[in-house]
Amino acid sequence: MNKNIKKIIGEDFNKFLKLVELGIIDKETVTKAIINSNSANLIYEFAKGVKGVDIEKLQDAIIKTQDAYSIYGFAKDIEGANIEKLTDAITKTQNGLWIYYFTRGIKGANIDKLTYAIIASQSVQYIYEFARDVKGANIERLTDAIIKNPVKENASLIYEFAMYVKGADIEKLQNAIIATQNAEYIYEFARDVKGANIDKLTDGIVATKDARWIYEFAICMKGANIAKLTDAIVTTKNAQYIYYFASMIKSADADKLTDAIAATRNAEYIYYFAKNIDSANIDKLTDAITKTQDAKYIYEFAKGVKGANIEKLADGIMATQNEELILLFTECIKGTNTEKLKNAIVETKDENYANSEDGTLSVLMELLKEKKFEDILDNKEKFSNLFVDKEQVASKEQQKMLIKSK
Repeated sequence: MNKNIKKIIGEDFNKFLKLVELGIIDKETVTKAIINSNSANLIYEFAKGVKGVDIEKLQDAIIKTQDAYSIYGFAKDIEGANIEKLTDAITKTQNGLWIYYFTRGIKGANIDKLTYAIIASQSVQYIYEFARDVKGANIERLTDAIIKNPVKENASLIYEFAMYVKGADIEKLQNAIIATQNAEYIYEFARDVKGANIDKLTDGIVATKDARWIYEFAICMKGANIAKLTDAIVTTKNAQYIYYFASMIKSADADKLTDAIAATRNAEYIYYFAKNIDSANIDKLTDAITKTQDAKYIYEFAKGVKGANIEKLADGIMATQNEELILLFTECIKGTNTEKLKNAIVETKDENYANSEDGTLSVLMELLKEKKFEDILDNKEKFSNLFVDKEQVASKEQQKMLIKSK
């Protein structure tokens, strides 16, 4: 291309078009130069802006670029464009977005060809939009296309296809939504799609092992199999949703859910379950809360759960060796063995002292007094640490780290 033509095109394309119109720049020569540039945008703008140019040559050039956006623009804006040729060209690009726009925006476009093209693009988004928006589209073929790859990420579009595409095969789409194992959209499909099979979708939601959506499914779906969903929520071992399930689904098996919440060893939700679920087995949950060794919720359980075995809970709180909460238990929980709990506090203090530096030094002095030197040597490292300058050791360790980093 002539350097001055290049310069004018680069600076002001409209001035370039005017010079062609005035005959200052030879139309035939510049047409060849534009075609040889292989610039889809330049070819399109030239065909659009200059009257009397060879549209057929420019059309062949734009097709050669395989630029879907410019092929669509050429078909839409250029008078005399060959729509059949441009339809074939846009199909070869396999660009779902512009195949979709071409189908919707170009009069005389071959819908059947473009249906095959949108399927070949493998764009799930535009396969769905094509089926939803294009009159005369083959819905059966498009349904088969959208369910071809039923992965989790495609679940929302499979759901929307079932919701908004007239004549869609609901059974096929239902099988696909189950295959995605996307619990949220299996739930939404069951809730929103007319003709959905709740039994099949119950099995689908169970297979996901997703506690939240199993719970939501059980609450919202009329005719859902609560026994299956109870077994499913138990399998998740999710304490929060096991508790919610028991709280909201009154027909659920309370014994199964009690065993399940106990098995989680989640002290917070074992406590909530015992306090708020009328049919809960309090004896089982008393045993469960003590096994957690969570002093806070053992205390809360004793304070807030009717029928709890206070003696068992007292033993449980003592086992935690939490001095503050043992004391609180002693002062606030009726029916406790006060003396036993006070002794536990003393023992806890003694044990804490024995494990402290002062306690270790006291033991060393006693062993020296009794001349038990072998016992001292057996615990040499433990006793030696009493006489190490900890700040100095820390400083040496930092120096070593610095040397290693260099």
